[in-house]
Amino acid sequence: MRTVVVPIVKNKTGDLSSSSNYRPISLGTVIGKVLERLIQPGLQDNLKIDDAQFGYPSKFGCFS
Repeated sequence: MRTVVVPIVKNKTGDLSSSSNYRPISLGTVIGKVLERLIQPGLQDNLKIDDAQFGYPSKFGCFS
């Protein structure tokens, strides 16, 4: 999947010339998002996520 990385300012009143005042946001393509939505249900049925995995628990993530 192709993405575009865009810098987002963390603190607008802070030093805008400092690289530590920015965080990267990755924007994916529409086709990549559609493909991800099509594949995701099959992956959830076949993957076992450990309770120690903190990413996105069921019903609390990007696809809830």
